[in-house]
Amino acid sequence: MTSDNLAAHMKLERYSTAPSPSSCLTIDDGSYPTLARALTFDEDEFFEGLPGALIAYLDSMFFVDSDVLPSWDGNEPDESLISHPFVRTRTGNVVIAAPHELMVTLRHAICLEATRYDCHAQLQEALTAHAARLTRNLCESLFDDDPTEDISTGLTLLRGAIDTDKMLEIRSHIPSLEASSSAVFADALTVAAPPAQLADTGERRLTVDVFWMLGRDFNLLTPNENHHLCTTFEDLETILFTSGTHKLSLWYFAEALDRLNDNDTTVLHSGLADLYGLYEESDESFYAGDDSPPPTALVVESDYSEALRVRISQRLGRRFVHIANVVHESFLVHGASTSVCEVFAPPRVIFSGAMIRTCG
Repeated sequence: MTSDNLAAHMKLERYSTAPSPSSCLTIDDGSYPTLARALTFDEDEFFEGLPGALIAYLDSMFFVDSDVLPSWDGNEPDESLISHPFVRTRTGNVVIAAPHELMVTLRHAICLEATRYDCHAQLQEALTAHAARLTRNLCESLFDDDPTEDISTGLTLLRGAIDTDKMLEIRSHIPSLEASSSAVFADALTVAAPPAQLADTGERRLTVDVFWMLGRDFNLLTPNENHHLCTTFEDLETILFTSGTHKLSLWYFAEALDRLNDNDTTVLHSGLADLYGLYEESDESFYAGDDSPPPTALVVESDYSEALRVRISQRLGRRFVHIANVVHESFLVHGASTSVCEVFAPPRVIFSGAMIRTCG
């Protein structure tokens, strides 16, 4: 939702193609006041009408006087500015010092408050419920019937039949946000996917482990097992939203990946969506052709997943709308062909051709 609002404010579309890099940024003199106003606000106007306790809380959590800011060497990211991005100047104005890092600021504040009030367990429980809802909404159409669902703090499981004679098991892993220090940038999260459970005799099963990064740098160690995929929720969403994907797409993709691994090919990639992008571009195969032996190593660039995400974004047109002070997601029904928008507002689904103009 944050990127959606930011794009609308800048009159851009999400996933718009970036302009070519330039070594020189030229700003005409008339644009300086406009740019300054975008990053500056009056403190009294900002706090007008808010309760005194809330003002004191926001001031202590996010505001800092410019006189007390530590010096910065210009090399490493300035954690003091990211944790307190609203800088109070001597003139009484407030400058947003790190607008592109406000989501990092929010995440850091949530972690600090959870530590202060000793509620990391409750926070992880709420994140688990959120992950379970999004995973079920994304994946339930893959199953023949309603899948069974098991939820415990930090782990959710969807299991059911696909194509009558196959089983699909989707395990979501949601780590705690509790960290060993109060640093803005938490240590990289390194996790290992657990082995897939042994299938019953004669059962054909695909296991998909889905990990939620929750704003951390992330290292995922995957077991070398057949019919076992490991990914993040964002990559799984990209794969399942790709045009032409159907109920057995993950199954066929896993089989193709197993054949590649059977050739002792070392595969290096930054995410499963990169691999799927290469697979999709190669007519749903990793086969290199009859004229060359199987590769000993395969390095997959992130361009493949980027191309998928751009196409999906343009087709779905995901936006956010406010209805009765609740934020709901909306999608284009017919892609760019029409402006008909489908808004998911449980228990209702609203269709509107005009809603798209207010999304964002």
